[in-house]
Amino acid sequence: MRSCLMIFGFLLLVLSPSSQAQTLYEKYASLPIMENLSISPDGNKLAAIYNAADGPQVVLMDFPSVEFTPLVQLKKARDRIEYVVWSGNRYLIVALSYPEYSSGDYFRINRLYRIDLKTKEAKELTDKRFSKKDYYRYVNFRLVSALKDDPEHILVSAYDELDRGISVYRVNLADSDFDKIIVNNYKIDSWYADNHGVVRLGLQWEKDKSTDEHKLTTWYRNADGEPMKALHTVIIGKSETFEVMGLSEDGNKAYVMSDRINKRESLWLYDIQNNQFEREVYSNPEYDLAGALTNNEGELSGVFYYDDYQRQHYFSDNGEQQTALIKKLLPEMESFVVASSRDKQRFIVQAESTTQIPVYFYVDLRNKKAGVWLSKYPLLNHEKLSEPKNIYFKASDGMALRGYLTMPDNVQNPPLIVFPHGGPHARDYKYFDPFVQFFAAKGYAVLQVNFRGSAGFGNPYETAGYYEWGKRMQRDVDDAMDYVLTHFPVAKDKTCMVGASYGGYVALTEAFQQPTRYKCYVSIAGISDLQADIAHEKKMQLYVGNIIKEETSAELAALGDVSAINHISKITAPILLIHGTKDTQVNYHQSADFYDKARGKIDVQYIELEDTTHYLDDSAGRKATFKALDEFLSKYL
Repeated sequence: MRSCLMIFGFLLLVLSPSSQAQTLYEKYASLPIMENLSISPDGNKLAAIYNAADGPQVVLMDFPSVEFTPLVQLKKARDRIEYVVWSGNRYLIVALSYPEYSSGDYFRINRLYRIDLKTKEAKELTDKRFSKKDYYRYVNFRLVSALKDDPEHILVSAYDELDRGISVYRVNLADSDFDKIIVNNYKIDSWYADNHGVVRLGLQWEKDKSTDEHKLTTWYRNADGEPMKALHTVIIGKSETFEVMGLSEDGNKAYVMSDRINKRESLWLYDIQNNQFEREVYSNPEYDLAGALTNNEGELSGVFYYDDYQRQHYFSDNGEQQTALIKKLLPEMESFVVASSRDKQRFIVQAESTTQIPVYFYVDLRNKKAGVWLSKYPLLNHEKLSEPKNIYFKASDGMALRGYLTMPDNVQNPPLIVFPHGGPHARDYKYFDPFVQFFAAKGYAVLQVNFRGSAGFGNPYETAGYYEWGKRMQRDVDDAMDYVLTHFPVAKDKTCMVGASYGGYVALTEAFQQPTRYKCYVSIAGISDLQADIAHEKKMQLYVGNIIKEETSAELAALGDVSAINHISKITAPILLIHGTKDTQVNYHQSADFYDKARGKIDVQYIELEDTTHYLDDSAGRKATFKALDEFLSKYL
């Protein structure tokens, strides 16, 4: 291991600029140097997204070298590389997306490219039947299957005007020839293939106009060439959940994630022919399952959940042995596999601890070697991290809740930043968070609250937050703050709330509901007008997130009571707004309109980030955000 660490240090100097020239906010604002790692099926090559100074690149390496060859690079900061997938050992499929403006809003559009590793040629996967149409710029191309048994072709879905819906095509990777194999007669919105590349499943979203209920129907067919049949329909927010994670080898049974019986997301085996659940496959007694583990070809190999960290459960002995080996190699770290060869003899592991930034390790069982591969955030290698601690408390109505408190090192009675998460049906973890660690490095304590409505802790925990925007979910954050102020040595008179997305909504709502509780408020890509945001969600044809029970005029009007844009006269503390103009999740007018209405009346600052998305995934927008936070918090705390 000593020689690996020496090599690791050298690699960091090669791949990253000197950290000495960077300010503290620039270090924490840095994007991961490598992400979306993917190992070729034969285990000989490694592809990744490399976040270069002038934009992200798709790069190729010999496993486990970090000497890479750039393959493609984005031309515009607003565009994004979504993922990289292998098709056999010759082709890489690269999914890109970009924001497109229509009817007063931005929508994210997906495109697929293939890279021929023999010729290094990149080609967009499209067809004249699409590109010559006026509506082409709005057409999404999505990968349905990489066809592990046919590396010369993949399956792609895209809108077809003849079907007036999303159809499926078999695409030749050499010449991008599209051959339609699925005619959409069912108004299906997304398609899924089995392990052999046969399209078996489809999902259809629809709204019942008579009841205002949002429905999700899973469609299925027994074999190629047979018609699709409706398998199961869920009424969102009312029915038990039903999400197919994969099919059995013969395709007659489905592995379904559902919250039935347990009131937690668990994995069940579903008998398709008899339309009934057969048995429980796996569940955790405390936490929801968060998703499925799949290999490079999309085959189901296990499931995972989160306590404070991700926990992986594999169905095969091979997978469980892999997990045991990683734990033995890295006993003091929290780790999980991020990429693996088909035979599971070569893989990349991400590992970290509460005091150490994430690091990639490689494991090569063929040659019986393992070692450090790369630091995920090399600019932070020499920064000391502060450890988040679990806190448990009761809300004012008695509900048991939880969260994390990160105290800065060697600071007496530090100022407190309350940092509610987005979603709202998401959650916080103990994993490295650049915002939390930046705040702690500046000498602030940081409180993260998994308020009611947070996901992962079972049905009662999440559903207790339904329809509680600006109400009980808001009070949970207050109760958590009161608990910390009572039990921990923090400065009671130096507090600020900082939030992004839904967390930004919490900050703006708190600013008028409790205007003297905090010294300042920060909203990053937050919501100031809840009624307008629901209209945005409806344009995107998404479920409105359990914000209101019914879309009646009275229910919509009541959202004004919990929307900051209608209560600016009640706000007394300074506010910082930050929003990217290419945000397709929360329209940037949520911040811009609030600023236009509030300036001159309250102390408000607005930073508009050109071309930045909801997730601050471009270097310029991210640095501008951290710089603004640094200056604002230094001024008011």
